Amino acid sequence: MTTGRDIKKKVVGAVAVCAVSMMGASVQAKDIAGVLLVDGSGSINSGDFALQVEAYGKIFKDSFFTNYMNVGDSLKVAAYQFSGLGGVVQEIGFTNITDDASAATFGAGFTSVGGTSIWNQGTGTTPTGTATQVAKDALLNLGGSYDSMFIDVSTDGVPVPDSQAPLAIAQAADAFANGIKVNAIGVGGVDAAFLAAYTTAGGGFFLEANSFVEFEDTLRRKINREITGKRKGKERNKKEKKRKRKMK
Repeated sequence: MTTGRDIKKKVVGAVAVCAVSMMGASVQAKDIAGVLLVDGSGSINSGDFALQVEAYGKIFKDSFFTNYMNVGDSLKVAAYQFSGLGGVVQEIGFTNITDDASAATFGAGFTSVGGTSIWNQGTGTTPTGTATQVAKDALLNLGGSYDSMFIDVSTDGVPVPDSQAPLAIAQAADAFANGIKVNAIGVGGVDAAFLAAYTTAGGGFFLEANSFVEFEDTLRRKINREITGKRKGKERNKKEKKRKRKMK
């Protein structure tokens, strides 16, 4: 005969098993792939270009895995520079980041031991569309299975020549159709309307930095959101203020 006490034990046991299962699911390892596209066009002066590259190097060398990822996660990532004169060039090949040491190795592809940029700026126009296509194709040809994929663009201006803007939006849409999200940082006097159309087509988002001096902080927030899905600091506060205004 089943008593009330027996039923209670079974219910408590089932709840415990369910809780353990949920805890396991919440820390499930993720395999991520991404391409960083860094604007090296002539509209960025050499000092600002160095600040841009150095920000990437500092973030990846600064306990990147500990700050943004969980044990068991992996991030396979490459970095490209895009410019009119230099074209779209792979500066750092795909690197599998599984801990802080491998992240620092990737970061060393941006900067020297002393933290200064080791990239040569391409200058010229801003072929954002061509760069997006190259990044998309690189990810689709990477092989393997990933929980998420992204293209991360940092730029100070609008695509040049004009044909690059519709190409960029079309390539972003095609990337998203193939499971790749497209995100961006606009620095200085960017065309926010273009970045909105571009990242919307790519199923992603964009953030703005007023200058390359602020670029590192904005990049940290964007990487956090790309990898963890969480907003931090000013970005979250701005969203909360907008929500409150709508409620009023």
